[in-house]
Order: sequence, then structure tokens, then C-alpha cells
Amino acid sequence: MDTFLSESNRALIHKRLLLTSTDLMSANAIRTCDHQEKDVVRFMLQNFEEAAVNYPEHISELNKVKPKKKPKPRDHQREAIDATAKGLKTHDRGQLIMACGTGKTFTTLWIKEQLQANTTLVLLPSLNLLGQTMREWTAAFNQPFDVLCVCSDKSVGRMLIIGIGAAIWVVRGLSDFDLIGHNVSEVSFELDDAVLSGSLVMPKNAKSPPIALIVHGDGAQDRFSDGGALPLINTLVDAGIGVFTWDKAGVGQSTGNWLDQTMEDRAGEALAAFQAISALDNIGVDQIGFLGFSQAGWVLPRVAKQMTPAFTVLVGGAVSWRDQGTYYRRVRMGSEGVAEEEIEQRLADRVLRNDALFDASVAPPPTTDMDPARFRFVAGAYWEDSTDFISGMKGPILAIWGQDDLNVDAGSDSVTFQEQLMPLTENRQVVMVPNATHGLLRADIFNYQLPSDWPWYLQYVFLGMGRDAFNQQSLDQIVHWVHASVE
Repeated sequence: MDTFLSESNRALIHKRLLLTSTDLMSANAIRTCDHQEKDVVRFMLQNFEEAAVNYPEHISELNKVKPKKKPKPRDHQREAIDATAKGLKTHDRGQLIMACGTGKTFTTLWIKEQLQANTTLVLLPSLNLLGQTMREWTAAFNQPFDVLCVCSDKSVGRMLIIGIGAAIWVVRGLSDFDLIGHNVSEVSFELDDAVLSGSLVMPKNAKSPPIALIVHGDGAQDRFSDGGALPLINTLVDAGIGVFTWDKAGVGQSTGNWLDQTMEDRAGEALAAFQAISALDNIGVDQIGFLGFSQAGWVLPRVAKQMTPAFTVLVGGAVSWRDQGTYYRRVRMGSEGVAEEEIEQRLADRVLRNDALFDASVAPPPTTDMDPARFRFVAGAYWEDSTDFISGMKGPILAIWGQDDLNVDAGSDSVTFQEQLMPLTENRQVVMVPNATHGLLRADIFNYQLPSDWPWYLQYVFLGMGRDAFNQQSLDQIVHWVHASVE
């Protein structure tokens, strides 16, 4: 406890979350937490047991956690809800009398929601009933709400607020990792000898919405990036933007091998995905565009030079593979504490070595520990530079970087895009977002080069935050810009 409080009492940390597998905390420990200048949210065994979550059998399946199914009004509760709403249309007060065990707590929540009340005052005779009410309301709500608990026992009141707040936070975050509520269909398309499989996620009751085809960055990524892309996808679909995303070749349900692809091959794959979606019924070709990340900086400029998408959004795109690799290694060595002079010398040696290595061979020499397939992939991309393709891009373009990007030299690459896309207009924008990472997560929490670099607890923080883990400004800008591009 002492270590946690001291290590987390830094200027960049504003709030703290303490997770425990027990309810047995000493009175001294509780007092210590309660009297901290910065909040310490305690989420204890009882909170876990009472949370509206279906826990998996094993920790490896935490990314598949789903909220418990929300209760729905029974017949007698529906009768009470409708009668109350009807009565309050002609009277400014009334009484609802229900027997014990008939579900008054849920019924009052649903009445509040049906009335669309701005403020609701709930008076209860005991702290136990206050806790029960908040647990049941946070498990069954359809309309999010803020809570202020006022009670005679200051410490217990504080714990109720904290516990309920943490429960709401966790359940809301987990809901962003589920596509329930959207129309999801499986779509496959062919490219050469490979069959690529993906999911088309569409907003319900939307006529001809814009559709973003997601082009993933580097690595063996499945359609949802091991679940990490789901909060972003839910954000887009909730905002009325459809999403098509597919497993990279040789990953998930797709055949082939992504390591055998060049950037030209990846561009051909994106074009094939565009053709597959445009061939579906009730899909407007003029509504289909692309949303690409990182390595897509060498893919989407090729695509948009060959055709005119409805829109192209490029997040954290790099221009030169060679320069991006140098920047990445410089940041990496800096984080490892290597001295500046030594970093520059190592990088100079590395560039000379790689220039010779990847220019002369398509097979890894005995001195490298790189996997042969990965070596061939890098050798085929090492001299990639998208500058000339950028200048030829057609259609609306939004190139966006996080100001705190640790993977790509956002400052240099954004300048290249500005120069090549001139004149910049409402439909051709280059944007730098403060407090955002390479993937547009909040940099004050998640600024690491790779998710595998995250401290273990950040996986749980990401699950709890859901879409709130992303920089909200960047998501809002993408959503508004996409809609404006297809109007």
C-alpha cells in the first residue's frame, strides 16, 4: 500500500485506482486512502462480485468480458411505469405503492428514463438501501447518469460514491468491446490466391451511411486488432459511420501470408476490399472511403492516386520507411537511457549497415536474428517513400498525427504531407492533435511505442476506459470530417 501511494503520487497522475481481491483492509489503511490529497478509488472484492459483469473463466479471456444482460420490465412493472407516466401528465405529484419483492428499484429507474427527467431525488432510510439502489440502477440503466450520494456517515458515503463510480466506469468501458446493437455481416473477397475475410459493421436505421474501410498497420493483425480496435469501431458506428475491417492475409480466417506482400500488394488488397463492399446491395460507392493507420502511410497514397475514394483518413502515417525506422530506434534508445552522443553514433552505424544489407540481399545473413519471412518483408519495403504518391492523391484527405507520437516523426512527416497536398482546404487537411499517441490514444496515460510495453495494469485501465482511452478531440474531428466529406 505504501509503495502504491508513494509511486503514484506524481504530478502527471490525477486519480488512482486500487484493485483488491479482498475486502479485508485495516482501518488505518482505509483512513490513509481517504485522507490522500489525490483521490484513491478502491474497487474491492465485494465490488467485483456485485459488478454487472459476466467474468470469464480465465484471465487470458478478459478482453471477451461482457456485461450481464440488462433486466427488462416485467408485465406488472410495465403497467406501473405507464400508469405513473400517464398520471404525471395531468398531476404534478403522486404515489406509487408496490409490495415488497415486486422490483420497485428497477421500476423507479425505468420511470425516470421514460419521463426523461433531468434531475431525480431519491430518499432512502438506510445506507444498505442506498448501495442496493445504486448497484441495480448502474446494472440496468439505458441512459447514463451522474450520481451524487449524500448520507450521514461521511466515510461510507465516500465509499459508495467511489464504488459505484468505479462500477459504472468498468461496465461502460466493457460495453465498447462488444458490437451488440449494430448490424454485423461477414464479407469475404479474393485477391490472387488468397481469400480475405472481414466484418461489415453498420449502424442500425441509417440510410446510405459513409463506410470506412480500415487498413491496418504493421504486424499480424486480425480484423479487430485483438479487440483493441473495437472501442474506435463502436465510436464510428454510433456516430453513423459504417466500418469494414478484415483479417490480414494468413491471420484469423484469411488465407495467404501478409509477410509475402509489398506495399503495392497491400494497396491492391485495399482496392479489392473497396470493390467487394461497393458490389453489395444498397451500398453507395460515393459513400465508401478509407481509414488507415501507421503503415497505411505507404498504402493509401497509392490507393488514392489510382482512384477517388469518398474520403481518406490516415492516422500516424509515415513517409519514409528508412527514416521512420531511424526515428523509432532513436526514441527507443532514449527511453532506455542511452546517452545522446552514443545514440547518434549507433544510428549512423545502423543506417550504413541496413542500407547495405537490404540493398544487396533478399535472404537474411547469418549475423541477423530476424525471421527469414520478416526479413524479406522489410527488404521489400526498406526503400519505400510515399512522397510522390501523396502529391497525386485524389478526393478528400485528412492526415492526422498525435503530437506525442513515439513511433513516427509526426513533425517531419506532417510537413511533407502539407507540402505535397497544397493547397490545403476544408477537404484536404493536415492535423496535429495534442495529448495523443501514435494510435490517437490519450498520451497522458498510454504513450508507449507498443502495447506490449504497457505496464500490466494498463490493460485493465484500457478495458475500463473503452473509447474514453482515445483522445476525444481526434475522434470528434474524424467523425465530423467524414460526414462533411460525403455530404
